[in-house]
Amino acid sequence: MESLNQRVSKGVVWAFLEKFCTTGVSFLVTLVLARLLTPADYGTVALLAIFIAIANALADCGFGQALVQKKDATDVDFNSVFYASVTLSVLLYLVLFVSAPAIARFYSTWQLVAILRVMSVTLIFNAVNSVQTAELNRGLLFNLSFRINLIQSASGAIAGILFAWGGYGPWALVWSQVIGGFGGMLARWFVIKWRPRLMFSWRSLMGLFSFGWKMTVSTVLNSAMNNLSGALIGKIYTKADLAFVEKGQSLPFTGMSVVNGTVEKVSFPALSKLQDQSDRVREGMRAMIKCITFLVFPLMIGCAVCASRLVRLLYGDQWIPAVPYMQVACFTAALWP
Repeated sequence: MESLNQRVSKGVVWAFLEKFCTTGVSFLVTLVLARLLTPADYGTVALLAIFIAIANALADCGFGQALVQKKDATDVDFNSVFYASVTLSVLLYLVLFVSAPAIARFYSTWQLVAILRVMSVTLIFNAVNSVQTAELNRGLLFNLSFRINLIQSASGAIAGILFAWGGYGPWALVWSQVIGGFGGMLARWFVIKWRPRLMFSWRSLMGLFSFGWKMTVSTVLNSAMNNLSGALIGKIYTKADLAFVEKGQSLPFTGMSVVNGTVEKVSFPALSKLQDQSDRVREGMRAMIKCITFLVFPLMIGCAVCASRLVRLLYGDQWIPAVPYMQVACFTAALWP
């Protein structure tokens, strides 16, 4: 039987491959779409980022992470989380559906009504997969996670390029997310053998919520702070200005997410298994922070120095106003560890 160190080592390799390949696919698609779509197209969809991000955090309620963290999780726990997550996601979808006209009125962009109502469907896709995702992370089954997320990224990428090529403007970005999310949901459903049963317990759910609510508050605050500037820029300035900020942040934040996301994805379930050994948890945290910092600092400095050439080479001359935002984002991302 494999030791925890061996499983973690394999997990890091698979998690890196997953993050590298899925991010690579998304990045290549971004390069294509940057030449097929206008900054205003990107800005229109980016206006809604804060609403989708917060709704996703609330729909999960930290239950998925609570399942990973709980050492003796039972079938009752898994089923209770499944039904709670799906119910919350449907309720939040209805809230966004009803709120869409008010949000569109706030930004004076009526196209947002239909866009938000379609994009919000991804909340339900994520909720349906909440238990399957937790099962993958609990078992450190990152080889399966790699295949599933590659399918999700590829399906979204193909959809986005086809819709952009067909002249659908911002809808290319919308359908890329929706079709990618649906593809990921189907892949998880067929790969992971867990199926819901008619079991539910409020006591079980509240026990998980005692851990999960802290994660939810953290995620909501983080999502709000990360997306608040975009929401204000889209209101005060133009959608194109918002697109330049988002595009400037995308490259350094993508590079950071490959490194940080790989270590974080493996470390949480791994350290959860050592939760009764505080000294080993602290050692693991220190090693993780040192590893990320060692990789990220030179990567971000290089990106800041070459920002102008990178933007011109990757995105084209129409995105040159994004250069100063990229340089600021590099120094911001360097401090994330």
